[in-house]
Amino acid sequence: MILNQHRIAFVGLPDSGKSRFIQEFVKLYCGRDLSPDTLMDEVHYSDGKDPYGNPDTRTIKAAKVIINKPDGGSLCLMDAPGHLEYIDQIRQCTREAHIIIGLIDCQRVEEAAQYVERLRFLCDIPSDKIQYIHCRGDEVKYGYNFDTEDGINHFKRIANRIWNCDWHPSWSCDRLHPFE
Repeated sequence: MILNQHRIAFVGLPDSGKSRFIQEFVKLYCGRDLSPDTLMDEVHYSDGKDPYGNPDTRTIKAAKVIINKPDGGSLCLMDAPGHLEYIDQIRQCTREAHIIIGLIDCQRVEEAAQYVERLRFLCDIPSDKIQYIHCRGDEVKYGYNFDTEDGINHFKRIANRIWNCDWHPSWSCDRLHPFE
């Protein structure tokens, strides 16, 4: 049994930035460039192609990245699949996690909000176990993006709270829809 390990599951629509968030987190705290392909090697279709012949980076299994912290603890970041057809893998992540981060893509707000609410129902996720983070938003106060200095700084603040295992609800968005 691993003591003092905090498990965080990242859930959200396909292509909402779950793998990218983990990639940037690892780069920030470990100084290691973890390519999304590293996460995908064991989790996408074996032939590497979608039904149309395009490169397939669909996450079909939960990818886990474990980071050992200087204080002796560790973080386990779980990249859950986005496609609901892999609900068993998503459910596995949400059950193992201490906290679930629902990424709400600001370019697809309605769809993302409905998706996360549907996951809460399908995976029986208590409301106090999920935190919402808005990504790809133009208004940084509602989330982060990697396109601006302010957006990157906001990502670093969010990442710092995750690193320090600060699960206080105040750092989560208090609503699914950032522009209400």
